[in-house]
Amino acid sequence: MTMPNVPIKPEELPPPELKLLVTDNLDPANGNSKGPTVNWIVGKAHPFMPSMTIECMFIGRGAVAVYVYSTARNTAEGARDLIPMSRVRLAHERMANEVLAEEINASLAGEDPYVYEDTDEDDDLDDEPETAVTEPPPPNGQPSS
Repeated sequence: MTMPNVPIKPEELPPPELKLLVTDNLDPANGNSKGPTVNWIVGKAHPFMPSMTIECMFIGRGAVAVYVYSTARNTAEGARDLIPMSRVRLAHERMANEVLAEEINASLAGEDPYVYEDTDEDDDLDDEPETAVTEPPPPNGQPSS
């Protein structure tokens, strides 16, 4: 069955949606991250807080972490989990075919939105302060030559 060719403006397309996330075992009660993996699924119960439902998930800028937003079923309470990308084993996004084509073309052109080039600003944040190089003092307090 083929889909009818309906012209759609790019701004009308829904953005990619993260629907499934598989991570290391992050259960704070267990404390063992070597255990089985954990599934995070939009619309399903939070894996560690069963009274909450996962509403949406986003990969943060620079792909450093995944933000998981959940709401409690019977209260006006919500929660956000930040999962480091180092603990993510699989992330599944759904998107419209037009968005998929744009994502593929961007990746092929080296413009993947999740890959960021190092900038001078980023380098300044990670650099340790420079220390002056000094010569060791001469032995026995003698003046240096």
